[in-house]
Amino acid sequence: FASVGRTGVVTPFASLEPVFVGGVTITTATLHNEDEVARKDVRPKDTVVVRRAGDVIPEVVGPVVSKRPPKGTRRWKMPKKCPACDTELVRREGESATFCPNIYGCPAQRRERLFHFASRGAMDIEGLGYKTIIQFIEQGWLEDIADIYERLDPEKIAELEGWGEISIRNLFAAIEGSKKRPLGNLLTALGIPHVGATTAHYLAGEVGSIESLLGMSAEDLEALDGIGPIVAQAIADFFADERNRAVIERLRAAGVDPKAEMRKKGGPLEGKNFVVTGTLADFSRSQAESAIEDLGGKVVGSVSKKTDYVVAGESPGATKFNKAQELGTTILDEDGFKKLLGR
Repeated sequence: FASVGRTGVVTPFASLEPVFVGGVTITTATLHNEDEVARKDVRPKDTVVVRRAGDVIPEVVGPVVSKRPPKGTRRWKMPKKCPACDTELVRREGESATFCPNIYGCPAQRRERLFHFASRGAMDIEGLGYKTIIQFIEQGWLEDIADIYERLDPEKIAELEGWGEISIRNLFAAIEGSKKRPLGNLLTALGIPHVGATTAHYLAGEVGSIESLLGMSAEDLEALDGIGPIVAQAIADFFADERNRAVIERLRAAGVDPKAEMRKKGGPLEGKNFVVTGTLADFSRSQAESAIEDLGGKVVGSVSKKTDYVVAGESPGATKFNKAQELGTTILDEDGFKKLLGR
């Protein structure tokens, strides 16, 4: 089957008989994109090898061809229309991703954007999980992220099954508390294409406020360390879109207008730029980035000539790793990273 994400990218997934891998029971596994399905030649009804990529994301390694049924197997094809809104899907020349262009009308994209906004690492609104978001969408209360602050009514929620006084009070306390999240969390939560948590927090430290970002061009953004042309254009396009600007103004009117967290100054790594990629054994991504920042270093989202170190764990991102090799950037494995930190 194919799943539609918050940015409209349509990702093929395998639906599996339950299998225990790495301490977790898996029932679905990603196949990444149409080209990967074709390259691996995975077909419906196949027996497949499954692993947890980076010990986290379940993925299909490939089929066990010897166990393929002799009849009835056909090559899988990406659907021509969005499974959520029936819009004609698009795949641009030279790109591997297929996506639904119906950004604001696709119900799957709306649901995933809302879930991403409320998730941990973004606005971290406890109690506003997947099932709750679906429940509120079905009631017609959530069309976009600003509705979380504008349209939810405790008296109406109390009429729904499963909601009591304490759970409602906790939900609205979490929503109110989210208004005080750092700017990096809000930039993560907005779901700007190509902008993950690392880039979001870096941007927050560089620009200081949403107002500054609203006025920056792609050229202004590209002048920042670690922001390449594709990311810069994506950010500029996002904040130039009148619909996005309108939602941001509504968030600000509701009291969501955080400022950037202060960067730590001083320390042995001051003035050094780092990119962290891959899975580290003794650090989560956030722990590695905090360790760098605690010593005065700066974590950026992409490798450039201004990058001093790339910390590469298991299964590093190919683009970042290859760019570092091409530029001659110092690449640290986990042991080298620990030595640099003085551990």
